[in-house]
Amino acid sequence: MDQAWAIAVAILPSIGVGYLFYKVIRTIVESDRNERLAHSRWEAEQDSRELREQEVRDHELSGGQAKETTPLASGHAGPADA
Repeated sequence: MDQAWAIAVAILPSIGVGYLFYKVIRTIVESDRNERLAHSRWEAEQDSRELREQEVRDHELSGGQAKETTPLASGHAGPADA
């Protein structure tokens, strides 16, 4: 019976270190996942903000009215007054 306790005492530190390793790695993976999610949300917010700002600039440049387009010689549509 003493030998069983000696084996258990010898294995216990390894089990404890393994458990700590598991907890640390799990925390790192969860943190990385949350950081990636937060970064993608931030990027989406920045993209929508830039789009809104561009729409406001386009609206201000057009004098509050939408410009009509006509085909150019190159085949691309451009401003009507070009």
